[in-house]
Amino acid sequence: MQLNHSQMNRPLSPPAKFFELGFFDPGNSKWYLGIWYKKIPVKTVVWVANKDNPLSNSSSGTFKISDRGNIVVVDGVGSVLWSSKQTQEVVNPVVQLLDSGNLVVRETSEIDPEKHLWQSFDYPTDTLLPDMKMGSNFDSRFDWNLTSWKSSEDPSTGDYSFKLDVHGFLEIFLLKNQEPKYRKWRL
Repeated sequence: MQLNHSQMNRPLSPPAKFFELGFFDPGNSKWYLGIWYKKIPVKTVVWVANKDNPLSNSSSGTFKISDRGNIVVVDGVGSVLWSSKQTQEVVNPVVQLLDSGNLVVRETSEIDPEKHLWQSFDYPTDTLLPDMKMGSNFDSRFDWNLTSWKSSEDPSTGDYSFKLDVHGFLEIFLLKNQEPKYRKWRL
């Protein structure tokens, strides 16, 4: 699957019930690869890939699957602006936008629909969707947190984050610049 900058206002994904994947401009003349609700009149973006590395309006860009099975956003000169950084070798990768809003990379021959090599739900941005996780995976030391946009026209990493701390007592934190602003414990 590949989409060029000239096609940026069109969604990329195969027909899905609730979500679309494509490039969007939130109003700052920069382009981002994102997922948004399909049938809501005002585009409501729920996930952004290259939030801290946008494409400029003057350059062309491409979204594609690399030979190793990574989803990449490449600018007009071939520089990778964002990569899914999937680490397993993939013989025949497929990228799929699920009806849950989860963008996944999997092996074409994999018959288990829940077995993904990479998924956007592991990298939430500012929106928590059903079936997304919050907290930590003790085995992989992976944390799932929400982080605000810098502004309504700039999806780059903002000042606020929402975290679930599972070490000790279960606590929820709202942080501004990593400083706790709200804490709820013993849920």
